[in-house]
Amino acid sequence: MKNKPARTFLSLWMGIFLCACFLSQVVVAEEAEQSEKTVVSVDNRIFREWAYTVENRANNWSFEDYIQHHPEVEVKQWTELHVVGAGTESGKIMSVAGEMAPDIWENNFYDVLKYARQGFLEPLNEFIGYDTNGDGKVAGDEVIYKPWLEIPEALKAGCMDNGKIYALPYDAGRMTALCYRRDRFVKAGLNPDKPPLSWDELYQYARKLTFKKHENPEGDREVKGLSLYPSGAYSFNPFLWGAGGDLVHKYKLCPKCGKITEVAKEKPLINCAACGEDLTKIPLRWKAAFDSPEGLRAMQFLHKLRWQRWARCPDCNEPFDLTPEMLQSSRATCEHCQHGFALQEGAEGNIHTGVLFSVPEQAGLVDIYTKIAEAFTKGEALTRRETTMFLIQTGDFTNRIVQSYGLPPDYLGIGPQPSIDGGKIIGDISPIMLSLCHKKNRSPEATKVAWELMDHFVKDSSLRERIRIYVNGGRGSLVHPPFLRRAGYTELYNSLPESWRKIEERIDFVRTQPYNTGWQEVQAEITTSIVQRIFQEEDVDLKKLLSDSARDANRKFEDWPEEELQKWRPTAWILITLGFGLFCFAIYKVIQSLGERVKDTKKGADELKAGMGGQRLRAINYLWLLPALLSIILWRYYPLIRGSVMAFQDYKIVGESEWMGVDNFIMIFGDPLFYKVIFNTLYYVGLTIAIGFIAPIFLGILLTEVPRGKFIFRTIFYLPTVTSGLVIMLLWTKFYTPTSDGLLNQLLIPVLKFFGVESEGLQWLQDPDLAMLCIIIPGVWATAGAASLIYQAALTTVSTELYEAADVDGAGIISKLRHITIPTLKPLIIINFVGVFIGAFHAMQNIFVMTGGGPHNATRVIGIDIWFNAFMYLRFGIATAMAWILGVILIGFTVMQMRILSKVEFRKAGEN
Repeated sequence: MKNKPARTFLSLWMGIFLCACFLSQVVVAEEAEQSEKTVVSVDNRIFREWAYTVENRANNWSFEDYIQHHPEVEVKQWTELHVVGAGTESGKIMSVAGEMAPDIWENNFYDVLKYARQGFLEPLNEFIGYDTNGDGKVAGDEVIYKPWLEIPEALKAGCMDNGKIYALPYDAGRMTALCYRRDRFVKAGLNPDKPPLSWDELYQYARKLTFKKHENPEGDREVKGLSLYPSGAYSFNPFLWGAGGDLVHKYKLCPKCGKITEVAKEKPLINCAACGEDLTKIPLRWKAAFDSPEGLRAMQFLHKLRWQRWARCPDCNEPFDLTPEMLQSSRATCEHCQHGFALQEGAEGNIHTGVLFSVPEQAGLVDIYTKIAEAFTKGEALTRRETTMFLIQTGDFTNRIVQSYGLPPDYLGIGPQPSIDGGKIIGDISPIMLSLCHKKNRSPEATKVAWELMDHFVKDSSLRERIRIYVNGGRGSLVHPPFLRRAGYTELYNSLPESWRKIEERIDFVRTQPYNTGWQEVQAEITTSIVQRIFQEEDVDLKKLLSDSARDANRKFEDWPEEELQKWRPTAWILITLGFGLFCFAIYKVIQSLGERVKDTKKGADELKAGMGGQRLRAINYLWLLPALLSIILWRYYPLIRGSVMAFQDYKIVGESEWMGVDNFIMIFGDPLFYKVIFNTLYYVGLTIAIGFIAPIFLGILLTEVPRGKFIFRTIFYLPTVTSGLVIMLLWTKFYTPTSDGLLNQLLIPVLKFFGVESEGLQWLQDPDLAMLCIIIPGVWATAGAASLIYQAALTTVSTELYEAADVDGAGIISKLRHITIPTLKPLIIINFVGVFIGAFHAMQNIFVMTGGGPHNATRVIGIDIWFNAFMYLRFGIATAMAWILGVILIGFTVMQMRILSKVEFRKAGEN
């Protein structure tokens, strides 16, 4: 009986052991079964293992149908690292670098050739056909995949490079359209089946749908009639196309007559327009086309939407524009009923400025889509502002509004993007680009299966099933109207607004996003900056803005001429040699300074070793240092050495990197933006030192002088330090909301009003003059308290007798600080200064979160510029060269600081 508990315990563990053996056999069997299958990973934007939305179920159907007919195939979902905002594509690049990319990749139209030239994508010619005649196309008898012949040439151009095909375009019906709230149209007396078709109608509708808080009949919240995404893709591009303009043109220089033949990017360019010379073999070049009369008209209308002053008549309730004379006299006469009334500025007044819902283009982690969706469906989370219309791409976003925000599909209206006169429009399409990602270890069988899955996804049968799932899920009204008609849903098709139902009849010409080298950079920086300046600067010179922007865009489109590079190479080699010599000399001086410090402590070390056994102690010390040393070599010095090679290459993650010599450095110093980046970096460092470094010193001195409550003050000052830096940045971003509902503006507006200044507050992070200061303040607020406690602790070691003696001598506060306090803190100040100085040069996290380098590159420091070049534009060689330039700049300052530090004498407190 005494052994019964032991036997029970033994039996229990035997049972657990047998269960574990059984489960392991099951797992092994499952792995063996899976190993016999061909596994293909698919981008999670078109396939999800857990299909929890109608869109997911619709996309999954084609993959599930294929698996039913091919049980030997297994499809897995691939999920990328997701970065919101400007760096949204960086997750793809990281997955390629880590060899974790999917087999089937969905790409943006304008990214395909960029990724192909980096070696990320596999050519699809073995499945579609080969360019046998060398004309750079796969057409006619060369095609073995017949659906390729039905794809529009405009789409083919974006996925072919030198006769190689890198993507299968699929028209998913995604195009820029005007989305609106049908229920709010009805409340405003507008016909929900007749959305605005012209720019004038769009402006008139937006005025009717705009209310200040005290004017809103539905409640105490501000409503704006129209929202525009503050980037080029959904504001600059649609209005430029709506005016009949274009973003870029392609051209060739005729070698015979020397003249340029320029055409739209969608049109073929074969012969010289002047002499008829065959230009097939001449390299294609690109130029910006938005600096045109059409571009100017589009930007003037954007300016009107943002800045036109208008008022709503209190008698007839109709809106009308205000003239300069009315604004100057503060009295207006309604153009509809001739009623006269007084005008008043401010949030409680009756003067409106524009009709646009302001969404700041702030950085990395601020999701603009979320802000627009919140305002469109239920009111923005922080300010409760609303908007009724916006321009956006149909498809993913419209589905997201219904699925994620619970907006009934009947409330969502979709219409064509308005044109300048309401007539024919230039439509845009954004196809799904399916590609095969390059993988070293993928078998030919897996490549074939991946292609068959792509082919199955784009078939008409799959399209019809996707539409059926949408219709059965109550989302039929969100389907592209021509697809509904083709799938036989005539009744649902006829129920759509006529303007949206007959969208294809209104499209005169179809455009795509440009796909030439440099366009992504232009779209992210230049056209977006145009829109932001129009939104933020009322007196901006539009003509000059377009002209300067087109010049900057052309600079990014064109490679440096070989003769220009050849001219600067000797000078560049001399400067780089001098820079490398300076770097080595600086390293030597740093080591020398540290060596002097080692000599000062050698006597004490020798005494210690003599007592413990010199050789044995030395071996133990080296043993303890070895892990740290290896770690530093691996993660610091190896990347440094590797980077020294990358700086002289056109480095590619996949494939062969091209040797560039000093060309990367020449292109950096030849770019005007680089000098602005360096200026911004020095400005940021200067502000950080002036505010963030000096403030803790004075705060520590003040804490020392406080007679009572020191513990409370220390606790209050230290609390922000325990909060995550990311949380602090996002919190202050909310404080900086550039409307009257923002926290700081709520505090500022009453103060300004007290002094007789009517204002809706400051723009904060959207103001180029304030943005850098606004970024630094949260960091100072979060860290100054902890740093001040260190200084206060150091001040407690100062003998009170010194201050008493100074009092006897009649010294004032300034003399005490100068001759006692500052000399006491000098070693600590120098150490902290070195850390703050170097850290400020490397800073980018807070800027990335709060502004992303904007507005208008006002906060684009060198860390941000390196990140953009590496992970957005894939110019790793340029980015690495910039990092080396930063290193050379820093090493000189570091030498001076280390020499000062080497002269500082450190003692224990008791030795002072």
